[in-house]
Amino acid sequence: SFNPLDAAATLTAYIAQVSMGDLEHGTVGYRSIFAAGLVLLLMTLVLSLGVTGWLQGTDEYFGVEWMQELHELQAHALMASAGLHAAAALVIGRLERTNLVAAMVHGRKRPPPPAP
Repeated sequence: SFNPLDAAATLTAYIAQVSMGDLEHGTVGYRSIFAAGLVLLLMTLVLSLGVTGWLQGTDEYFGVEWMQELHELQAHALMASAGLHAAAALVIGRLERTNLVAAMVHGRKRPPPPAP
């Protein structure tokens, strides 16, 4: 059965593996730790946004101002994080001369070309 927490656990394990020094500094895997962290943040924000949205429909939290403000804050944080993720993909892709958008789609990133 599908469990959305499996992807988060896999990303968390990947970040832990890289931060423990299992990958050499400067490799494609090492540099992608930041993308993995941002994806984990996006997943967390989407999940929490859904929970707070659902809670606002319950009798206990309907019309509660702090819940509405929390939901709004999470929505703004999600939009900012998604924009940061997209901007980082474009900038880093340009700097490395790789197609990071395609790598996000199919999951395979080519190493950058050798320096001239």
